[in-house]
Amino acid sequence: AYITVGLFNEAEYKLQSLKERYPEDKNVSMLQAWLIFKQGNAKKALDTIDAYIQDNKNNPSAWQLRSEINIALNEYQKAISDLKACKALTNDPSISLSLAKVYMQISDYDSAEKELKELLDKNNAVMEANFLLESIYQKLDRKTALENLYNKVIEKYPDNIQWFNKAADYALQTKDYERAEKLYKKSCDMIRESYTGDKQGKEIDNDLYVSSFEGYLISLVSQKDLHPEKAELVL
Repeated sequence: AYITVGLFNEAEYKLQSLKERYPEDKNVSMLQAWLIFKQGNAKKALDTIDAYIQDNKNNPSAWQLRSEINIALNEYQKAISDLKACKALTNDPSISLSLAKVYMQISDYDSAEKELKELLDKNNAVMEANFLLESIYQKLDRKTALENLYNKVIEKYPDNIQWFNKAADYALQTKDYERAEKLYKKSCDMIRESYTGDKQGKEIDNDLYVSSFEGYLISLVSQKDLHPEKAELVL
């Protein structure tokens, strides 16, 4: 806790106390490596965690810490090896996310995509994986993959307004105005419905609603053959 909040002097005192009380506990060395790393000495931290891992190869936290240190030292391939070793020892989805991010840092988008898809196959509740896939597809201009991602996410999460708006924004961008209209309307309806019943009287998220409704109007006026009933909404 001391290290996390930046109280390094207190952390050093606590670690020294732990060393004296538990001289055989090698986990203190891992905490020492973490402290040294947070204090800004990545190279010394790497030496410390290397020594710890020599006798503690089955500790996933140690491999994860070493990956963070190697990333700080721009040793991305070593960080990838560390994360793979960590992943083999734990089912923590955050490790796969970290691995995908390192792949993205070195522009290995194919490996990042594979890692993220494998993660979603095992645990489709990890929403951050979808955000990372979206980032990859946008950067590489992979239109079909991006559209498929939006369709998959809103099908899986039919109440997720943010992703309905993302899908609608993309439809508007690609000039699929009828689809954009339907998606924006769905977003507007969900926002209004979320503030009825038990939530009656609660203020609507104005920014979100305005964004959805503005997109809805744009999608309407962009259609060449606008139905008269829809035209009335715009006028």
